[in-house]
Amino acid sequence: VPLPLYLPGPGPGITRRNCLPASHNYANDISLWNILRNNIGKDLSKVSMPVQLNEPLNMLQRLCEELEYTALLDAASCSLDPCERLLCIAAFAVSAYASTYYRAGSKPFNPVLGETYECVRPDKGFRFLSEQTARNSC
Repeated sequence: VPLPLYLPGPGPGITRRNCLPASHNYANDISLWNILRNNIGKDLSKVSMPVQLNEPLNMLQRLCEELEYTALLDAASCSLDPCERLLCIAAFAVSAYASTYYRAGSKPFNPVLGETYECVRPDKGFRFLSEQTARNSC
């Protein structure tokens, strides 16, 4: 018997945002080719990149975006047709790429060690918790 999971909503007077508070400038004034040309022969992992090349989210938030289409998994679990179940699960697997169309060339900020992110979605029936627990070995 699964344990009941209490998922509180945003609360009175609190609304979910549907866009980021700042627009993304897509780094129009920065040329990646100029950065590479100016650093020929250098170890590119040690070169500082302009912050405008990053998107205004961190990796923990971006991981949560992959759960945006969980209704497809719900539909697969309710379907009696095995082909339809497979179709719903395959659609969920590729839905992670839905948010990457406008993000070509940008990457999220790396979270700091110990940083956490929580997303509670009572409308979708899940709570997402993530924490940066180790440093990148690069």
